[in-house]
Amino acid sequence: MPVLLAEATRGDWVESRHYGWAVLVDAHGHVVEEIGDAVEVFARSSLKPFQAMPLLLSGAADRLGLTETELAIACSSHSGTERHVAEARSILEKAGVDPAYLHCGAHLPLYEPTAERMRCAHEAPTPLHNNCSGKHAGMLAVCQDQGWDLATYYRFEHPLQQEIRRYLADLTGLRPEDLVAGIDGCGIPAWRLPLRSLAVAFARLVADPRLERLERAMAHHPDLVAGEGRFDTILMEAAGGHLVTKAGAEAIHAGCDRTSGLAWAVKIADGNRRVIPPVVLKLLDRHGVLSDSERQALASWIEPTLVNHAGTRVGVLRSAR
Repeated sequence: MPVLLAEATRGDWVESRHYGWAVLVDAHGHVVEEIGDAVEVFARSSLKPFQAMPLLLSGAADRLGLTETELAIACSSHSGTERHVAEARSILEKAGVDPAYLHCGAHLPLYEPTAERMRCAHEAPTPLHNNCSGKHAGMLAVCQDQGWDLATYYRFEHPLQQEIRRYLADLTGLRPEDLVAGIDGCGIPAWRLPLRSLAVAFARLVADPRLERLERAMAHHPDLVAGEGRFDTILMEAAGGHLVTKAGAEAIHAGCDRTSGLAWAVKIADGNRRVIPPVVLKLLDRHGVLSDSERQALASWIEPTLVNHAGTRVGVLRSAR
């Protein structure tokens, strides 16, 4: 069962409560703290670093001459700025793949200034503006390199998706057949696994030397992993490179401390991501992951203020742990 993780207040009273689960493991994958019963979740976009594993481990990234920033965008849920789109496009160009093969669909950029500019210019978004286009570009690049079918790369039975399934099983100690999938918002398999296994995967991301280039790319380029004003970017920037973090839809969040090896995974039961920052930051602070200066830099995210449309403070979001 989920347990109380966070509250929203109005004045002196609790108005809303958010329940969920959280787990923190050490560098060896042993549980340090677990909140709520063991649960399986759709890990959604928090799995993007692992979905990029074939790009790196097949040698395709080296053969194509991909840069560290291009590896970062392949692990991202980017905001659709011109720079983000350019990095995703560059992967496709180096692989010789037409962007028409992108199966992620199109939506306006998450970065509102870019979206507003496009609206004013009557410019329609393309799949490259999709926050998942970097991941899809990386997948297509692998398929081109390996001679796999480009038109069906997103399907569960495709060799690429089965390769990802095997890598996930290897990292987490699960059997491939234990990893089942729905369909993600961008059209590829949305893998379902124990929340504890998601935390273990992030511990392995930092501990496994084969994956060092992926976690380093994310830590060095947090602006590409998410974008301006978004929690993953702000958290990694405040941490000065010692954290690697990745959010997913429906209020999933996971990451690892590159210094201590502590890794975590959090799921809010109602899918409301607004309480992810206070829950995650309190969990990290409780285990000594945040320094005093990092805690100060992240103060507005530890207990975010709720304001009304007139700008009046009406309450806060706070961790209940």
